[in-house]
Amino acid sequence: SGGLWGGAAGTPSYYGCVTLLNSSKASKAPPMGTQTTGDTETQRVIRIHGDKLDLENLLVDETPDDLQCGICYQVLKHPMSCQNGHLFCRACIHESLASREECPACRAALSERSLTHARFVENHIARLRAYCRHRFTPILSSSGSVLETEFLEDVENGCPEILQVKDLEEHETHCLYTFMDCPFASYGKSLCQRFRKMHLKDHMDTCKERPVKCGHCSKQGIPPGKLDSHLDICEGVPEVCASCGLRMARGEVQSHGLTCPQALVECVYAEQGCKTRCKRMNLKEHLVENVDAHLELHRTFTNKRFGELQSFAIASVEDLRAVMHARTQESKECTTVVHWKISKFRESHTACRYLQSPVFSTQSWEWFMGCYTNGDVPENRGYLSIYLFPNARIAKDRSVEASFTVEVENRLTPSDSRLKKFSSSFPVADRRGDGGNRKGWGDKRMFECHHILNVPGYLDVHGALSITLKLNIIREVYNFS
Repeated sequence: SGGLWGGAAGTPSYYGCVTLLNSSKASKAPPMGTQTTGDTETQRVIRIHGDKLDLENLLVDETPDDLQCGICYQVLKHPMSCQNGHLFCRACIHESLASREECPACRAALSERSLTHARFVENHIARLRAYCRHRFTPILSSSGSVLETEFLEDVENGCPEILQVKDLEEHETHCLYTFMDCPFASYGKSLCQRFRKMHLKDHMDTCKERPVKCGHCSKQGIPPGKLDSHLDICEGVPEVCASCGLRMARGEVQSHGLTCPQALVECVYAEQGCKTRCKRMNLKEHLVENVDAHLELHRTFTNKRFGELQSFAIASVEDLRAVMHARTQESKECTTVVHWKISKFRESHTACRYLQSPVFSTQSWEWFMGCYTNGDVPENRGYLSIYLFPNARIAKDRSVEASFTVEVENRLTPSDSRLKKFSSSFPVADRRGDGGNRKGWGDKRMFECHHILNVPGYLDVHGALSITLKLNIIREVYNFS
């Protein structure tokens, strides 16, 4: 803020109430700290170093010396007294005692605790007569800027109230002579002069900065300086159809253009090659008169487009073949080792159970092993049947070539372990041992079960059987018809 009469920070303030210093009214002798502009036939001009009038500038009568602070020589504010009766403003003496604990007047020892609140003096000052601050007006310089340190006593236009000092603050809060900015200044840089609060209604009725209402779309609150830019985009501004001359709102022009009978349009067979442009009202007649020509254009266009699509499809298939072939040729051999431990093998064998290993993956494929602990069919009872299955159906146009070994381990005598090698392409013939129809490959008579159950080393101390699978993906194949 720029003080009592200052405008918003960074914004110049303008006043239209007082522009002259000379007046026919005589003024009293000015209070301390003021000057006059010449002879006694001039209004009082107060020159101060701050931006707000102090109390002594507002007192009707000259300030007695015994009501002035012994440090700042202004009217006492919250007076405090030393033991010898010297008076000081509370803020002034506190600041003085911070550097030296003695009375600035009599040099007697003085501390914060020994200060006395001079209530009688404070009450006396509160009963003094004073002018409202809004009796004074900042003076305009020749350039139009505000001199914040000079105030003119505006007897004719300022607040006429004379009050006791104790009532001054409350009065000034509601005083109708308060200077204020134009309420429309928030819309941008305002050129309005500041005015007193009592003139607010009159100013709002006549202010050139007052927001206006658009006469076309009824939008309100448009700053006058932005009305032209609003009209450039306002959909309510009237416009004329270039085809039929019909007058309508700008917002209706586009939709009208889709149905205007006078608008020039292309033939519905323009994409097929018809170059005719006619008024929309004549389009039906054009179509009726050129049925054969349009059918021929449509036939030619369709044949051409079909040929393009066919060529594109053939090229796409060939490109896909090349990519898949390259991928097939570039596939590298990958070996995966899986250890599967079948717990409580003896019980599973007795119950003729089918068991599956956890699913494992290699490259983009998922697999699992399936084991029939007592043969997969009655004629294979007494044998361990082991197969390798892909974990999901394999697409018809895709297959994988793989080699793998299955080893039934003997931990005490490794040479007695049973190892078999397999090679197959997947998918292969259905194996339904797991109740599904996944396609797998293996050996239905992998190993005699009595050998596993009776020879030490195949089952560990917990009765678990260990099976090791080593899987090599040789290549992936994509089959095209």
